[in-house]
Amino acid sequence: MHYLHFRVNGVTLDRARRTRSRKYLGDLLEKGLWECAHCRRIASTDDFGKSASGVPVSYCRPCAALVLRLRRFQLSEESYAALLELQANACAVCGTEKPDMGEWHIDHDHSCCGVDVYPTCGKCVRGLLCSNCNTRGVAWYERLPEELRQFPLLNDYLNSPPFEQVRV
Repeated sequence: MHYLHFRVNGVTLDRARRTRSRKYLGDLLEKGLWECAHCRRIASTDDFGKSASGVPVSYCRPCAALVLRLRRFQLSEESYAALLELQANACAVCGTEKPDMGEWHIDHDHSCCGVDVYPTCGKCVRGLLCSNCNTRGVAWYERLPEELRQFPLLNDYLNSPPFEQVRV
């Protein structure tokens, strides 16, 4: 995957990893520390998963979860940040500023890419939602017959999702 990205774009996917020397990482490892390739935070090796060889993986646990979600929906960090800024760091539907369990759900149109599609096409992303709005709000509302969809807030979100303004 890194090689293909390099062939197309001229750079690898993980620039941070390339800037950290083996000696630097070895010195950190001797102290029981490791540096996240995404957020650049230095933390205990316990905050990182382990590879099959026992070496800490590149990303701390929170960043690993985010990186996997971004890959699943084919979003760049820049587009994710732009979407969050467009939504004023809040849920696109209810406006809550604190996502449940610390992370935003990336809402996408299931009629385009189903639940089990990995990765999605990336064109079906609609916005960032809290857990309640994603699972109990929009998902439930979409299953209603068209004639019963009478809630303007959700209709506005579905007809003009925030990601349409961010998509390049």
